[in-house]
Amino acid sequence: VSNAPRRTEHSFVVIDNILGGFLATEHLIRAGHRTIGFVGSTEDSLAIAARLKGYRRALKKYGLPVEKKYIQLGEFKQETGYRIVRRMIAEGDYPRAVFAENDLLALGILQGVKASGLSVPGDVAVVGFDDIPFAGFPEVQLTTINQPKYEMGRKAAEILLEQIEGSAGVQPVQIRQIYLKPQLVVRKSGI
Repeated sequence: VSNAPRRTEHSFVVIDNILGGFLATEHLIRAGHRTIGFVGSTEDSLAIAARLKGYRRALKKYGLPVEKKYIQLGEFKQETGYRIVRRMIAEGDYPRAVFAENDLLALGILQGVKASGLSVPGDVAVVGFDDIPFAGFPEVQLTTINQPKYEMGRKAAEILLEQIEGSAGVQPVQIRQIYLKPQLVVRKSGI
């Protein structure tokens, strides 16, 4: 499922966003959902493109249509998720599950679903991305994709130290590009 972007001439450590988008969407499909929306931010084009690609791949793999009306983009704000899901519910045509590109949007979706008189996950299941601290709060219980932040930082520091030593002539400078595997964290919102 993972297809990392083409290599560049820079070192980096990132999460495999395509795989993360796939895992989030696949989880919702395996939970029995057949209409799955995607809510994302237009402000983070690299991550959103990859996560959206993973979303589309999962739908395709399971023979589900990619419905453009269920792919909604906006600002990187909690209010965006809230506004988008409220509008879709008010119009009467909304997906029964939503993969949000990040947890901030997902929190807004959770609030919007509840403010519309519906329940999570009963009426609309929600999966986010990032596993921010609020995601695990008892009143939130957001299913999400965990980014191994500590591991990302550790690997990035290792690469930086190698490059500093390389520029000092201690060892040759090597380009290192590391894609870490995302993990699905299942909580109440995405069942």
